[in-house]
This record gives sequence, structure tokens and C-alpha cells, in this order.
Amino acid sequence: MPWIIIAATATASSVFILTLVNLYLYLCYRERFMKLWAAAWGIHTCRYLFLVASIVWPTSSIFKEINYLCIIASTVILLIGTSLFIGKPIGRKPLITGILIAIWTVITFSMGMPVMNAIIPIFAFLAFTYIFIGIQFLKNSGSNELASRITGWLFIVWGIHQADYPILRPIEWFAPWGFLLGSILATTVSMGMILIYFERTHRALQAKEDRHRQLIESSYAWIWEVDANAVYTFASPQVNSLLGYAPDEVLGKTPFDLMPEDEATRMKEIFGGIAARQEPFFHLENTNLHKDGRKVALETSGVPFYDSNGVFCGYRGMDKDITESKLADDKIWNEKAFLRSLIDSATDLIYFKDINSVYLGCNRASEAFTGLLEQEQIGKSDFDFFDKELAEQIVMHDKQVLRGGIAVHIEESVIAADGNRLILDTVKAPILGKDGQPIGLVGISRDITRQKKEKQLAAARLHLIEYSLSHTLDELLTATLDQIEDLTGSLIRFMISLVLISINSIYFFVERERK
Repeated sequence: MPWIIIAATATASSVFILTLVNLYLYLCYRERFMKLWAAAWGIHTCRYLFLVASIVWPTSSIFKEINYLCIIASTVILLIGTSLFIGKPIGRKPLITGILIAIWTVITFSMGMPVMNAIIPIFAFLAFTYIFIGIQFLKNSGSNELASRITGWLFIVWGIHQADYPILRPIEWFAPWGFLLGSILATTVSMGMILIYFERTHRALQAKEDRHRQLIESSYAWIWEVDANAVYTFASPQVNSLLGYAPDEVLGKTPFDLMPEDEATRMKEIFGGIAARQEPFFHLENTNLHKDGRKVALETSGVPFYDSNGVFCGYRGMDKDITESKLADDKIWNEKAFLRSLIDSATDLIYFKDINSVYLGCNRASEAFTGLLEQEQIGKSDFDFFDKELAEQIVMHDKQVLRGGIAVHIEESVIAADGNRLILDTVKAPILGKDGQPIGLVGISRDITRQKKEKQLAAARLHLIEYSLSHTLDELLTATLDQIEDLTGSLIRFMISLVLISINSIYFFVERERK
């Protein structure tokens, strides 16, 4: 029956082309269902080759047996691949059914049973499988998925055609037409599944594009794209709110066309180096001109993009308006500069500490007191400046401020960098964080050594005057000596003070004797 060989060879050729198409698509897109489709159609191609072999060598039943086993295998694999494609798991029942039918086919040929015993369950399985797949395509097709509906009906027709195989195959005049119809259905079904894939891929890409466009339009930032010559090829609508231009007005311009002349010169130099190295850039601050002429501060970030051959095509990025934040930053900077000048101009010692009594900063007077610059003091503690006993006392006062959350007023006796002992009138107050808890403290210390000494000298003078009224000159000199030694530890100061106070005291003593 040469017509069978011709029909089988022609069908095998068309199915083999489908195999190559699906294999190519799998290598391009790496979709698992495409790999299974390619395997199913490849095994289906082998089925027709073994069919031809069974006709050429009719005495050998092995070719017929492999032919039918290939039909079963290709059907099961096609069913699994299609279920993955439509996202509807089929479970293990079809696989188990296919294995049982394959075992029954082997038993039929091994025991010499009539071939029809194997053909009927095989093609019944094929008919059920194709009709089932067709129904799934129809159930999962959308209102605008024409290819999915057509393919679903083609699967159903193909399934019906498989069901009539045991009946119509013996009719010699119909058999060639049956093979032709099967080949046409197989080809159209395979092409239909490929069309469905691309149709769904197109819709997914369209949905992704719509989603990206919506994100771009809803973003507060201006999204843009420039080519390799820094000419705008895309601008999102936000350019209107930032600079007052419609997107179409920006296309064909460069970023430098929207800047003041001096700023354009500066940015050309900066961006030129970045573009030459094809590097991404982030938070690049630049000044642009609004359409109404006012200046707008922008923060620009961008990344390079390339074509499929790796050729540099330009940059894609975004700009956001930082004018208000820049003004706020300038205001904060000015306030900081004002406060810094105010602090540094104070003659009192001003310093800041964290919650561990570690210095965070100080003013110029504190630098003069310690003999260290502010940067040299930062990170140090009082133990680095004073003896242990005094440092412990200072830290104790710091803890009192931090624990109580209130300011304290104390007097401290310390030794300055020049070696002089000073008496400091100190106020320490907590620095509170956002939660109201202390995050450090600020201290202000005033040197009251001179005032203290003057008070002590005045008190001593008054005491000696009162003492001279009731004591002899020797007793007065002895008391004067004691007072001076209490007030000063210097022999020179002692001698000077002794002369001055003694003369004054003798004067009052003489006056008393006259009276």
C-alpha cells in the first residue's frame, strides 16, 4: 500500500517541522512547556517513521509495537506540556493511564492477540486527551483570545478524528484522507498553540508596558531617556510640573539647553566624563531654568543602557525637584553658622557631651582653656583632661543632669592648660531627643576666679580692720600673715599683699591710739 508510505512520510515531514519550530522557540525563550511540546512532536514524528518501517517489513511486529508506544508517549507528554502552558495541573492520572495502556499494548503484541485489542484503547486515550485539552483551552480563553478558542475547537476535532481511527482505518479509500486530515489538524493545532503563546506574551508585555507607564505617570519624579549624544528621546509628563515644559517640547533638546549658561558649562564637563566612561551616576545636583525663567534645583540620577549587541545607546534616569530642600538646607546651614559664630564669640566655656560624657564639640574659649583644638577634644572624656578625683566628680554631675533631665548649677575648681587653678561657675543642661529622652548635655562654664579672690580679699581686709581694733600690733601682723597665706600660695603675692594690708592695718591702729 504505497499510499500509506507517502501519507506517513508527508505527515512525518510536517510534524518534524513542528518539532524544529518548538525546539527553536524553547532555545529562545526557555519555557518548559515548549521543551515538552518539542519532545512530544519529536516522538510523534518517530511514530510515523516506525509506521513506514512496519509496512516495509510487515513480518516484524516490533515496528508496529514501537509505533503505538510512540503514540502513547507523545500524547502523555503533549498533555503535560499543555497543562503547564494553560496553568491547569492534571495530576498523575493521565500518566498512569498512559503507562497502563503501554503495558497492555506490549502484552497484546507479545501474546499475538489481534492488533485491534491494542488500537482501541490507544486511540480512545488519544481521543479523550485531545478533547480534554480542547475543552481546557475553551474554558480558559478570554473574550478577545480568538486563537485560543480556535485551537480549542481544533483539539476537539482532532480528538474526534482519533476516535474514528479504529473504524475508518480499514476503509482503504478513506485512509489517505484520514492521514491527510490528521496531518492538517496536527499542524494547525501546533501552530495554534504557538500563536496562543505569542498572543499571551504580547498581552503580558502590553500589560507590563501599561503598568510601567502608569508608574511613571504617577511618580513625582521626572523620568527621562537620552541617546548617546545626550538628546532627550523620552520625557514623562512630570517635566511639566518641574520645569513647565510639555514632554514634546523637551524632546530633541539636551539637558544643558534647559540650564543657565554657566551651569550648562559646569554640567557638560561633569557629565561628559561620566558618559565617556559609561558609568551610572546618582544624586547629581544641578540648576535648571523653569519655562517662566525662575531657577529650579534638580537632583539627577541615571544609568547607561545598551542594545542587544552591547552598543552604548544613552542614559535612562530621573530628576526630582530639590529646590525647597536646598532652601531648607541653606537655612539650616545659615542657622548653624550663626549659632557657631555666637558660641565661638562667647568668653564662657561652652561644650557638648554625649550620654557617656564623651566630648562632641566645644567653642574657642574651651580650646584656649584645654590647649586643644575642638577636633582634638572630640571623642575624649574628662579623664583625659583632669586628675581622676576631679574627673569622677565632673562625670557624677553629668550623670545627675542626664538622669534627672534638668539643669544643674555648680562650682568647679579645675586646673587650666597654663597651670593656673580656676574656679568655674558651671551650668549643665540636658539635650533632649525626639522622644524627650536625654541624648547628651551642654555645659557653660564661666571663670569666676578673680571675683572669688576679690571677695575673699575684701572679707580679709574687713576682718583685719575689725581685728586691729581689739588686738596689739604683733597680733595684727600675725593674723595678717595667716590671712595672706590662706588667700595666696605665692611668696611674691604674699610679700606684696603683706605690705599693703599691713600699712592699711597700722594706719587704723595708729588712728585708734590717737583717739
